[in-house]
Amino acid sequence: MPQEPPERHLRLVLDDDLNLDAASLGAYAGWQAALAEAARAGPPPPRVLLAAHGGLVSQTSGEAFAGHVRELDEAGWTVTFITRTGLEEALDRLTNTHLFSGLVRVVGQLLALYRRSDPAAFFPLGAFSGNASGPVTAPTLDAQAQAREQRLLADLQGLIGSEAAGDSAEVRALVEHWQAHPADLRSAVKSAAQQTAVLLGQHTWQAVQPAVAPLLQGADRDQVSLSVQELRAALATTAAAAADPNALEAYLVEQVIRTVFPPPRTLWQQMKDRMAALVRPGAVGTALLGFLDGLPPLRVALVGHSLGGILLDHLERAAATLTPLRDRVEGVVYLAPANTLAFARQTPRLPHARYALMGLTDAEERTEVGQISPLIAGLYPRTVLYLISNALEDQRGTPLLGMQRYLTADSFRGRFQTVTWVPTPQIQHFTHTGFLSDPAIRAWVRGQLGLA
Repeated sequence: MPQEPPERHLRLVLDDDLNLDAASLGAYAGWQAALAEAARAGPPPPRVLLAAHGGLVSQTSGEAFAGHVRELDEAGWTVTFITRTGLEEALDRLTNTHLFSGLVRVVGQLLALYRRSDPAAFFPLGAFSGNASGPVTAPTLDAQAQAREQRLLADLQGLIGSEAAGDSAEVRALVEHWQAHPADLRSAVKSAAQQTAVLLGQHTWQAVQPAVAPLLQGADRDQVSLSVQELRAALATTAAAAADPNALEAYLVEQVIRTVFPPPRTLWQQMKDRMAALVRPGAVGTALLGFLDGLPPLRVALVGHSLGGILLDHLERAAATLTPLRDRVEGVVYLAPANTLAFARQTPRLPHARYALMGLTDAEERTEVGQISPLIAGLYPRTVLYLISNALEDQRGTPLLGMQRYLTADSFRGRFQTVTWVPTPQIQHFTHTGFLSDPAIRAWVRGQLGLA
């Protein structure tokens, strides 16, 4: 899409090699010249807003995001990084555009097998002590559980054969590994099922005991084994399940991705690597910050959504090494950032910046469905931040900056002058996507940046 006048609103479209595309190069030169002239003509000093969108965003969606950034400060100067992390674009960089269909097919089949394996029924519930904090040792499988396990392994062998002629290089490579080392796939799925059973055995017996009493009918609880369906029905009667109705379904998907099917984790790491690469020596982000540092006085602000929050941290780290730029940043706004808390803590605070953060309430994060479309839409019942935290990062349950459950009680929350969790009576926003497309959120961002 061609740049629109005036030149003060800039879109920087990054090719796969993270260099600017041809259209952006010409627009960037004109924007630099116009901003330099405006800075020399001040006061007042020009306002410059740098913004970054989230992951799995195509160039078309990135252009729409840039339009919303422009609306934040029509009278100022804006730069939007369009990093081309749409699903097709990202998967094309991973291997080829055919991986998507293979990924969805295989994850769906593995998940179906995993659910049919009844992981909760691998072991009697009573085999686990009621002390959830203590060590848990998996008991020996009884004959019924052994038969169930053999059916699961046979189904896995059938899956290996059915996928041998897949049309994706990534899927073919994975299937070829499974064929050469079938024990790897069997062990991974069996381990995932057993870990699920351990989790359920540790944390649910006391909660479900009253609800499942009719099912026991006087039997020794150490000999009782409930299927996933029976356990889900029993859990539905508890207060904990009412507050967290998708816990088991989410856990199953997370376990399959963590232990069996790695492409989504590879894709996420590549996205993060692209954000880091933008501020390496000679990169576009580094050059832009150097240009701003060399101008007469400016007012600078940063806004990032989801994956764009990671780019914000990289930009802040680079800006902190530049004087006078580090003193010119007046505001930093994170919208549902995907940064880990550990990564955010390592980012120095810019001395004169006002920090603000908005994210979804934890209740909304745990009930949102279909917002990861089309990666595994319909398979995972929570937001992408839960998937990142529990399945895509190195450690399950990695605390993320944009998740209320981790930030609310964390001391790092003190960095922010404003923290808002939506929906609220004033801002009725319910999804991880489209933050800046919401007029109420744009008004909130303008207020945080002193532009209202």
